[in-house]
Amino acid sequence: RAKLLEAEANVEKTLTLIDQKHIRSPFAGQLGLREVNIGEYISPGQTPVVSLQSLEPLYVDFFLPEQRLNQLHLGQIVTAHLTPYPNLRFVGKITAINSKADTETHNVKVQATFSNCPEAALQDPLHSNLLDAKAIDSTTIQIQCDSARNQANHISHYAFIPGMFTSLDIEQPPLPKTLVLPSTSISYSLYGNSVFVIEKEKDDYFVKQRFVKTGEQQGNETVIMSGIESGQLVVSSGELKLQNGTHIVINNDIDLSNATPIDQLGE
Repeated sequence: RAKLLEAEANVEKTLTLIDQKHIRSPFAGQLGLREVNIGEYISPGQTPVVSLQSLEPLYVDFFLPEQRLNQLHLGQIVTAHLTPYPNLRFVGKITAINSKADTETHNVKVQATFSNCPEAALQDPLHSNLLDAKAIDSTTIQIQCDSARNQANHISHYAFIPGMFTSLDIEQPPLPKTLVLPSTSISYSLYGNSVFVIEKEKDDYFVKQRFVKTGEQQGNETVIMSGIESGQLVVSSGELKLQNGTHIVINNDIDLSNATPIDQLGE
């Protein structure tokens, strides 16, 4: 009887040792390239065997200047642009904001979370029931994927993997009574930013330089915080040729849609 119990204990010990030599994933994910070969000796906890990446959801870390901190909040909508899908915009949310700024760069680390998208669904997103899609314009589609929907449909092939490059747009609430000018109308210098305002004296038109405080810039539009008022006419291009008090002639017969850009004149 004693020898039987000893033999059973040895068997159990051996099975335990064998079980400990099995490598198990601590979480669900996708394996990458193997870094060891069959027959190679490895050290437990020290030798990397294979990379394991969680594909759902995905986290995007980025930095913003500390001056923008008061414009951020948890749950804020973020839109991602990825090179492989130039006509698609992917929606996520800010899920974490670091509690301190970098003392050297004065930037704050922010994290946004995105649900990964089924690769097959992006072939025709407007007709897929695996994600939510809507056309923003004739060429751009906004995509919002859903982790719960992915899990319910047992999705295994995703469009995105960790390490891919993306650019982000952060949704901001509309500014009330905002004055916006073409960025080409603003002269930037060390002494301040300025525009040329068109004024009239009898039948004579001339320009006056006005220093302005600029705000957010998006594309070719810049928000003007102060310095001029709504309704004033400003010179939108060619301001480098003007000086304070220069007399001008206004010609509204020119079709600006067919005009030659100022930076191409003389070519």
